[in-house]
Amino acid sequence: MLAAVVDGCGFPDYTYDLPEGTSGSAGADSSTDVVSEHAGGSAGQGGASGSGGSAGEAGSSGAGGGDLDASDAAEADATDDQSVGDADAEADAVEDDSSADVVSEEAAADADAEAEAEAAVDAPPEADAADASDAPDVTDAADVFDAPPDIVEAASDCTATPEDCTNGVDDDCDGKIDCADTVDCSPLYKCVTAPPAGWNGWYQLYEGAAGVAPVECAAPFAIQEIYAGANPVSTPATCSGCQCDTPTGIQCTEPNIVIWQGTDCDGSGWQWADEPPSTPLTQHNKCLKYNLTCSEDGGVCNEPPGSTAMITPAQMIAGTGTCQFSGGVPTKLPADFQTVSAACKADFVGGGCGSGVCAPKPSNATGVKPGVCIYKAGVEPSCPTGSYSERFVYYKSVTDTRSCTACSCGYPQDANCQGTFTVAASTQTNCLANPEVSFSDVGVCHTGISPEFTKYLRYDDPASLGGYCVPSGGAPTGDVVPNNSSAYTFCCVPY
Repeated sequence: MLAAVVDGCGFPDYTYDLPEGTSGSAGADSSTDVVSEHAGGSAGQGGASGSGGSAGEAGSSGAGGGDLDASDAAEADATDDQSVGDADAEADAVEDDSSADVVSEEAAADADAEAEAEAAVDAPPEADAADASDAPDVTDAADVFDAPPDIVEAASDCTATPEDCTNGVDDDCDGKIDCADTVDCSPLYKCVTAPPAGWNGWYQLYEGAAGVAPVECAAPFAIQEIYAGANPVSTPATCSGCQCDTPTGIQCTEPNIVIWQGTDCDGSGWQWADEPPSTPLTQHNKCLKYNLTCSEDGGVCNEPPGSTAMITPAQMIAGTGTCQFSGGVPTKLPADFQTVSAACKADFVGGGCGSGVCAPKPSNATGVKPGVCIYKAGVEPSCPTGSYSERFVYYKSVTDTRSCTACSCGYPQDANCQGTFTVAASTQTNCLANPEVSFSDVGVCHTGISPEFTKYLRYDDPASLGGYCVPSGGAPTGDVVPNNSSAYTFCCVPY
């Protein structure tokens, strides 16, 4: 039997057993004169082709005869009798061949039927090895892979490029976009939820000490949107000292001055005092005419004036007068934040995260918060519910209340109200040209007054009352605090 194998082209491998062709018999030796030459036999008839098999091989012709030499003749004589016997046998065989041919034809028919039966059993129903036109069309990819035509077409149309994790496209043709392609995107990107209403995303947040340059914004966080700080630090204001000028507006009591009739400052006389029923010298700094009669003081006026003295001087009235103040000016050094922050916004975010986004992971540089952040203007007491749970508050500015307490001056103290009393006989030069007596001391009896009842009297306040005011104020006050109106609250994903 011969085996035919059909493989490839999407078919299962099948083996078909095919019947062999019948081989032709060898040609009979037609030589009759074995002494002179051997005649060449004719070629045997080729076997009939089996069903699905190749034709049998034709029998070979007998070898051609040739001249015998002398030694061959002797051998020929020796075998002559045998040859005659063989010839008789061949004649019988030829006779048998005619009947054998009939049998051979019947056997060939039986072999064809047997081959067809075997082919029907061994081959699949749809396969017919004898008819190549019935084989499936292997150029139809959808039939070969049993896949939906749209998937096969999409695969054939996709041109693979490196995966971009922020464009919402399956760049590398693996059926996954952005963060859904964990092999390509997970090292540098992460799915995060969308920020709640009123919050802004998504940011890389740096925090570091003031005076140290922050991490620069660079892709994939290339846009610096907020630069702020926290923990303000400052020094108190320096205040200039408060001072008070010379007091003004001080009021004084009236002095207690007495003019007696005698020359020993004793007995009856006239009194000018600050309490009734005495008549005070209400007009200061002027030369005034007085008639020193009994009617002036209601006393007994038997004699003209002869002596005088200042019993008590004028006194400053407490609570009068003021002093102008100066000083208390603050000098402040600039305030600064102890901590600074910089928020860099993500250039792009992608998909592949359901309702969230595929956001880039922040840099691992020193000071950068490990998780992506969102922010809201103002001071939020807490972060929104969800994955953004780490809270940080930074400010764009501070409120500087540093200053100095206001300067002030107390009421004047220790002012000198003690003036000068003058008694003159005329008004020349306002009682000052030829005074009879003029003094400012207290408790000293002054005589020398002429014995006329009409006198010109003058009381002068001191040129300067003096005194002082005690200053107060000018102490540092206030502080530097964050300005809540410039605040930003950041909430970050803890990685």
